[in-house]
Amino acid sequence: TSVPPSASPSTAPTAGTSAAPSATPSVPAGATPSKAPAAGASTPPTTGSPSAVPSAPAGSELAHTGSSNATNAALGAGAALLVAAGAGTLFAVRRRAHR
Repeated sequence: TSVPPSASPSTAPTAGTSAAPSATPSVPAGATPSKAPAAGASTPPTTGSPSAVPSAPAGSELAHTGSSNATNAALGAGAALLVAAGAGTLFAVRRRAHR
């Protein structure tokens, strides 16, 4: 078979190089890291720019993601009901077959 003139041969992808991950943040050469604000000090955010430091969650509470335990409970109850109905139907059919 021949390759159509409009098709170009593909080349194999080349592996890129990347630095190994580290636990310390990188700071560009010549830049000085900013100091953390003092405890209790609050500065109003500037208009038009997002806050650089996200607020930490209070205590050990997880983030609210919109999921609900009620949904899982309802699905579990529905599944248990279907299994029980299937078992009951199977029991009734087999009992009727033996008569």
